[in-house]
Amino acid sequence: MQNSAEVRWFWRDQVSRGIESWFRSGPFPPGGGVTRQDEYLLDLTQNELGIKSRGSKAGIELKGLVATIPKEIQVGAFTAHGQLWAKWTSLSLRLEGLPTVKVMKTRWLRKFHVKGTEVIEIRLNEAEMELDPTAKPPDQGCNLEFTQVTPAKQLRTWSTLGIESFGSFASLENNLRCTIQHLLNNGCLPNLDEAQELSYPEWLITQDQPAI
Repeated sequence: MQNSAEVRWFWRDQVSRGIESWFRSGPFPPGGGVTRQDEYLLDLTQNELGIKSRGSKAGIELKGLVATIPKEIQVGAFTAHGQLWAKWTSLSLRLEGLPTVKVMKTRWLRKFHVKGTEVIEIRLNEAEMELDPTAKPPDQGCNLEFTQVTPAKQLRTWSTLGIESFGSFASLENNLRCTIQHLLNNGCLPNLDEAQELSYPEWLITQDQPAI
């Protein structure tokens, strides 16, 4: 099981250029940039559980909402509502025969190692792995991702900006807050007024994509 603390925003159609420029303004170029197709179980009755097959990866991923962080998170001039999630992978579950929606994704990623209150950015390659193959992956940290997402049979492409911490359950909120503060210390976050603060399950139920 993997645990995370997250905040996420979605933009319909074209995201403001300021957001993407801000995302790419770190000391290293973002990793990733590869396009993949995820297939989600389409369940319009709830927004607390996401079930999907991820690209060519074997198995099914299940991601469930554990709790909302009680204290709001200040992201520059904006207030975010952090969420705690848990994720599992099953090699036995299948989506065949169930209503699903396929989503094309192109994701870019920045990764940070959090040591207490110290935040250190890590240089990544196209596979979202550390550029130094001898380096030990951090066990406490945070990912900052910018992703373009297009549901199948739709011409509309959405953009999403997510900040997702990882590590021990007790450290998740600290890792998230410290990384956000580090990002704000190194450049003012552009306007988020036009964004919708949504998780992926919440975003999926806003889509008018028919089951396939």
